[in-house]
Amino acid sequence: MSSDIKVIDKAFKIIGCFDEKNKSASLKQIALITKLNKSTIIRICRSLIKHEFLIKNEIDGNYQLGFNSWKIGSTYNSTLNIASEMKSILSNICNETGMSASYWVKAGQKKICLYRVNSTSEINHYIPEGSTAPLVSASGKVLLAFLSDKKNIANELKKKGIPTSIFYPVSLHLQDCFQYLNYKKGDFPISEKACNEVISLPMNSFLTYDQINYVISEIKEHTS
Repeated sequence: MSSDIKVIDKAFKIIGCFDEKNKSASLKQIALITKLNKSTIIRICRSLIKHEFLIKNEIDGNYQLGFNSWKIGSTYNSTLNIASEMKSILSNICNETGMSASYWVKAGQKKICLYRVNSTSEINHYIPEGSTAPLVSASGKVLLAFLSDKKNIANELKKKGIPTSIFYPVSLHLQDCFQYLNYKKGDFPISEKACNEVISLPMNSFLTYDQINYVISEIKEHTS
């Protein structure tokens, strides 16, 4: 790995220190999180400040995300173009069930909460938007099921003793029994995409954490 790439990796590590719960961080805190030398952090932070990805509070010396970090996040959010619709859907789910509702996306080996409507009930766990979590929960398993090469993945998992299923290999509107409706390929792209990508993983109340982690580790091996 070239020295330039290593520097970029370190810069992203520093930016990754900030989230909803940690909007500000001291040099010591950044060093503890990134395991980088303080002199390296100071040097990289100077460059990040120069390009407005970080700012430094002159009073306490702590670092915070700068304008360009917000700009990138805002651009990423706008490209999805689903914020208002998703918030409305999540609000309806929350109102009808009394439970918090979230919209997660897979990012590497973790999941990120892009949108969240938290229930007002005190017994519900509060999760801020932007939170990350391991792919070990039910929602994580759903995200892992959306794979672009599902047949090869299913075959590899089968070799490891992990059963999978493909319930709808063909979208309903393309099946012979619905041809009289005169729908054609492309009329329901989301449905067709799901049929091309989704496989069903083992999911029941009897699965142990070891079994769940085994399934996840095998999926990681064949999709990374």
